[in-house]
Amino acid sequence: MKDVSTDSDIRGMANRLYLLMVRLRRLKFGLPFPHSIQIPPALMVLIDVIATQPGQSIIGIAKHLNLATPTVSIGVRQLERENLIYRRPDPADGRSVQIFLTAKGKKLYERLCSYRLQKFEGLFGGLTPEERKTLLDLLERAVEIAEKREE
Repeated sequence: MKDVSTDSDIRGMANRLYLLMVRLRRLKFGLPFPHSIQIPPALMVLIDVIATQPGQSIIGIAKHLNLATPTVSIGVRQLERENLIYRRPDPADGRSVQIFLTAKGKKLYERLCSYRLQKFEGLFGGLTPEERKTLLDLLERAVEIAEKREE
């Protein structure tokens, strides 16, 4: 079946998406955490991975995030200095370490999850569970397609 979208339809949709993104930023939905938490967003991504996949190695985290190992290593050192994570030797590979959240790191992660949930409910609270799922599934699919094009 041939796509029946015209150039003006696509331009209009692109503009509509852009304006929605602007409005989301105004709602502070794009911020991953409250301003009271003094940690860069890039390090929050590391905390997310470490919280949801405890025991990962630096190489494992780098692969998961599609980042260079030295980039992750620098972030891990920063989180370690803040006492948010700790390293433990990998029992299966003496040359590698496993990364875990400290109690302070777990508290921070819980605060961030609560904040995200509050933002999610504020944005999607008026939708049915089915509508929320459909919206997120379609958005995830669109992002995955765009990521594959970037590769």
